[in-house]
Amino acid sequence: MDPRIPIWTQTLGAGLQALAPEGMLVLALLLTLALAALPPRFRAAAPWALWACTAAGIAWLLGHWPPADAAPLWAGMARSDAASAYARLLILAALAVAAFLYRSSAQMSPETSALLATLALGAMLLSQASHLLMLYLSLELSSLPAYLLTARRRRRRDAAEASVKYALFGAFASGMMVYGISWLYGITGSLEPADPEFVRRLSEAPPALLAAPVLLLLSGLLFKAGAAPMHFWAPDAYQGAPLPVAALFSIAPKAGAMLALMRLLDGWEGAASLPLVRGLLGAAALLSMTLGNFAALGQTDVRRLLAYSGIAHAGYMLLGVLTGALSGRVSVGLYLGAYLLMNLGAFAWAARARQLSGSFRITAWQGLARSHPLLAAGFTVCLVSLAGLPPTGGFIAKWYVFLALVEQIRLSWDSFLLLLLVAGVLNTLISFIYYLRIPAQMVFREAPPEGWKPARGTGLAAAGTALAALSLLSGMAGFDTLLGALAAWLWN
Repeated sequence: MDPRIPIWTQTLGAGLQALAPEGMLVLALLLTLALAALPPRFRAAAPWALWACTAAGIAWLLGHWPPADAAPLWAGMARSDAASAYARLLILAALAVAAFLYRSSAQMSPETSALLATLALGAMLLSQASHLLMLYLSLELSSLPAYLLTARRRRRRDAAEASVKYALFGAFASGMMVYGISWLYGITGSLEPADPEFVRRLSEAPPALLAAPVLLLLSGLLFKAGAAPMHFWAPDAYQGAPLPVAALFSIAPKAGAMLALMRLLDGWEGAASLPLVRGLLGAAALLSMTLGNFAALGQTDVRRLLAYSGIAHAGYMLLGVLTGALSGRVSVGLYLGAYLLMNLGAFAWAARARQLSGSFRITAWQGLARSHPLLAAGFTVCLVSLAGLPPTGGFIAKWYVFLALVEQIRLSWDSFLLLLLVAGVLNTLISFIYYLRIPAQMVFREAPPEGWKPARGTGLAAAGTALAALSLLSGMAGFDTLLGALAAWLWN
């Protein structure tokens, strides 16, 4: 640092520069709220203001790539590093796609744009949180707009019911989390997982004393990630919220929560209670995969199916998180990127199919492939990727998560990790049934005699096509790398 400049000025400047993407979202929030107060002809510019600020945030992150690890921001409340920069990039990309889907399928008000920006802002801060208080505040910042977005169609009973359930369950999870944080503060005297005093006190504390606060703390993050047993809000919220909002729910909070969980594991490294934390995360992963996949088998509404699918995928991501190894963290980052492409693509095609058929019920889409082959092909690619079949990005992502788990099993011969690996593979096979049921309805069933109603949806089709193509291309590129690594391993 330059001794001629006050330290607080240099620290403030570094913090503002590191948080420039978040500043873009704050600017978007202010612009959209200002447009809400103007005459109606100006309100239509709100989505454009949101896209412009989001694009500026993405450009800033790409322009400063590869990111260097920055000093702690806001007196240690947050930390900007390569992992958080990647998560923020994914969240901004998800925000841009969700806003595009919303604008293509319905009228997007300035209030909706402001709420979308606030939700993404909270998720981005969550991915950088290195302080338990910041963890709680950013989680709340992303949760409150989510409750309001779920209730945007307040005249519909399912939306009102979903919003009330979501808000009540979210308040319950937040209360549990803040109680766990206060309990941990009483034990360690610190709220910073990276603080040496926090680590020392954790190492000295018996695991039995930490079981309850750890469980309470993890409850809030599992709620945000949509993982079991804190998943009960997801099916109703996905069904009641506008579909583009549900698409943003599916990726932005997950990315922030997974990064926050990995930071927490760093603070627990070396402590006697680390096996307890990993055991709880492993149990959540096992429950999420099993419950999500089995519950999705009986769903007839595509929104609820994608909600249970998201619960199962949160379980797969937790497998990479709990390994604690670098390979596991890389696999989680890869999984989040692949999940963004395939899941948002599935939401885009589901919205387009609903425009044509007038329903989100899978049985209403029978024979759709004969009149709309592009829709059926793009939707099938996204669903195949979600199932984890080659040569898609979903297969590569899932493969590397399982590979990271195999590496840890070889190092420790942990029977619990082996159980999780077997459960992950079996659950992947089970998921083929409900994912492939949708293209089967479109291709092998007869179309209704009345045909499909005409509907404008070039934006949804374009977004779905682009996301499906990227999912396929990323899988093919990764598949080539994977085959090369496998060949080298077999040769050696």
